[in-house]
Amino acid sequence: MPAPSSRFVAGLIAGLLTGAAAGGVATWWAMRRAPGLACPEGAEPTGLGPPQGTRQWCQRLGPDDDFVRHGPWRRWFESGLPREQGEYLDGEKHGRWTRWYATGQKAQEGVYERGHKVGKWLQWGEDGRVWAAVDHVADGGVGESDAGPVVAAAGPDGDGDGVTDARDVCPFDADPAQDDTDRDGAGDACDDDLDGDEVANVHDNCPRARNWDQIDTDLDGRGDACDDAPAR
Repeated sequence: MPAPSSRFVAGLIAGLLTGAAAGGVATWWAMRRAPGLACPEGAEPTGLGPPQGTRQWCQRLGPDDDFVRHGPWRRWFESGLPREQGEYLDGEKHGRWTRWYATGQKAQEGVYERGHKVGKWLQWGEDGRVWAAVDHVADGGVGESDAGPVVAAAGPDGDGDGVTDARDVCPFDADPAQDDTDRDGAGDACDDDLDGDEVANVHDNCPRARNWDQIDTDLDGRGDACDDAPAR
């Protein structure tokens, strides 16, 4: 078994220190080795589900000695009801993904292929009625696909941003620019983890630069990944 990289060791130490400050090494270690998910070979379960946390996912070391999502991914509302679930393949959404409203009503469902929506995607209103059914092609566009042309009308625009709900990366938050920094399908206007490093924006010392280890060499509150002068 190869020795762990210096970056991995540094991240482990930083995580231990962070966990100790927040309430103990045991809590941090539990989050790094969370049970409950059947991860593919070579990946490990991470995060905590309700009531301790709101996210669980599988990850493995990628070619750049950085963790990438690989396998099942789950997210819950604070109430404990499911919010979103699906799977990743080498850091990209792949397979069936489902989102729910806070009420428990299904909101959206469809299939990703290597990070792009494909086939028919359904969008429901909070009343349970189907708002839209749109076919997506593998390059991320909307229109002709193996299943034929667009199946139904685009549907309503609930947030009034000029983008119909079936195509909107944030159907409940106005975001006409449709920015999605981490390309996870949840737009920046409604994504509580903009860079996709599984550290919530409110706690992330580099909210737009992926840095799961949160290393901050000069302790200035700005992580090395986004600090122009990280050394003291």
